[in-house]
Amino acid sequence: VELACVMCRGMGKVSLAGCAVSDTAVSTLVAWAPELRQLDLSFAEGLTDLSAQALATGAKALTDLRLRCCPLSDEAVRELVHRRARDGVNMELPEAWLARSLEWGPAGDKGTVVRWRRALEVQPGTDVTPSHARGVALVVTHVSVLDLSRCSSLDGEAARWLARLPELRELSVAFCNRMRLADLSSASKGWPALEALDMEGTWIAGGPGDPAALRQLLGRCRRLRILNVNRTSFS
Repeated sequence: VELACVMCRGMGKVSLAGCAVSDTAVSTLVAWAPELRQLDLSFAEGLTDLSAQALATGAKALTDLRLRCCPLSDEAVRELVHRRARDGVNMELPEAWLARSLEWGPAGDKGTVVRWRRALEVQPGTDVTPSHARGVALVVTHVSVLDLSRCSSLDGEAARWLARLPELRELSVAFCNRMRLADLSSASKGWPALEALDMEGTWIAGGPGDPAALRQLLGRCRRLRILNVNRTSFS
């Protein structure tokens, strides 16, 4: 980023979406790219509230800022909202895109519960994809209950992101028919607290590795009390 700023001080549009970006990189952009108008940091890992503070007060030419699923605190987001109101900057804040398809909130002693929004009329863009799983892992902390049943676009990539939810106690991927047992078994290393797993209808054709994969999952999830494998190759 520093090299780009030195060589191209007139940069007006920068996309670092999906990159491992540090607060130092953002501060460098703010300080050394005075003509920066559009910045996309969607899904950027490594950012903290320091980046939000720099963007809330600097980058005076900024007109468009994308922060989809960036791990920022509520306080940092409030500072950005103030900048948006003050300067008319078009912003996509961390949770806005996720909230179109998912809903979450505290539920008593179960911690944070995340569910797919099941509207009678599904609006364009509300389908849950692997990117939503990535967003949950980055933005919605302390997830205990996750219901993604019938989200048919989810696959092995989604499972890899769900593995980053160590407090998960209940998970439903029922009828996510692109999700293979091997994907869930691999992800299970990140679920030491898992107590209930609903895999109904997740995979149809059993492969030779399925029994070993199931044994591996059960070995990793020692607290598992409820396992639903109806309508799978084991039912």
